[in-house]
Amino acid sequence: MESPPLFVRLLSFLMLTTLCHAIAFTQSFNSSIQRCHDDESLALLQFKNSFNISSSCSYSKLESWKLNQGLESWKLNQGVRLGECCLWDGVECDEKTNHVVSLDLIESYIYGSINSNSTLFRLVHLQRLNLGSNDFIHSQIPSEIGQLSRLTHLDLSFSGFSSEIPAEISNLSSLVSLDLSRNLDFISYDGLLKLRKTSFRGLVQNMTNLKELDLEYVDISSTVPKVLANLSSLESLHLCGCELHGEFPASIFSLSNLKIIDLCENINLTGFLPDFHPRSHLERLRLFSTSFYGKLVRALYNGYKWPPSVLENFRIGFLQPYPVSQLLAEPTWVGISRPFFKQLTGSNPFMDVFHKYKFHGFFESFS
Repeated sequence: MESPPLFVRLLSFLMLTTLCHAIAFTQSFNSSIQRCHDDESLALLQFKNSFNISSSCSYSKLESWKLNQGLESWKLNQGVRLGECCLWDGVECDEKTNHVVSLDLIESYIYGSINSNSTLFRLVHLQRLNLGSNDFIHSQIPSEIGQLSRLTHLDLSFSGFSSEIPAEISNLSSLVSLDLSRNLDFISYDGLLKLRKTSFRGLVQNMTNLKELDLEYVDISSTVPKVLANLSSLESLHLCGCELHGEFPASIFSLSNLKIIDLCENINLTGFLPDFHPRSHLERLRLFSTSFYGKLVRALYNGYKWPPSVLENFRIGFLQPYPVSQLLAEPTWVGISRPFFKQLTGSNPFMDVFHKYKFHGFFESFS
């Protein structure tokens, strides 16, 4: 029996080699794709379908949360029924387990409320959740959010949440960043969220890893708990407009990593402004519309040459006219908002004094 011609054998060899390479490439390609867990894909799709998405918006991340029809048969052949949710906008999966670990849906034009039985709470591996700058139509933050025990970052700011902050948030002991700020009524500009049934202390005492705490315009109506001074990792503290009162714990100023302190618009909040350490990391201090007292220049200068870029962030004004001589000698002063700044006497000498202390740009925001 004659053997096949040489060119036939070569052709067969090339076809076999090409097939082997194709199989190897397919296997490699398949292994490189993050396989979304079907139950998590379904949870995300149901979460999406529970909202209205503004038809006037240019783009919402949720628009990518769907099956790619052109690849549907291929996905079915690969055993993937619901789509690769790890490739959807705003979704991030763990590289090893393929579980959904991050949802970043900021400014996604979401309109509606999150119910207690929302499929969002099935995503138990979530570490980061950002729902900021959406419209949750004055609905309450569901208590079930406390089930997401692995959360390290939670951002529900600028989203129209209202009523009482659920106590269950205090169970999120792994939080590094908590932002519940500026949930406002955009007619009255009043804060919609309240922290009454759960104390301020009760909210944060278990969050020992916190670096960022932003509760601006949450109606807290209490004193500032001393337990904040135990948060050794704290870098930024935003508590403007929280109806705080009483004495601010001076020990908080001593936190070694603290860069930002915003306490403005708490007119009944008092406190002594200590001398800041020359090596302090403090970059911004906002105290207008509070009742703090202390020797301002000595406290802030203290022999340390603050960079102009840092000092431009300070926001300080005064409740009543103070001659320059008194500003440097009086033991008390009151931070207040910009209308009162214009009542200052001797404004030019005043600015000259601070220029001498390297406080360039100190009052730029009051012009």
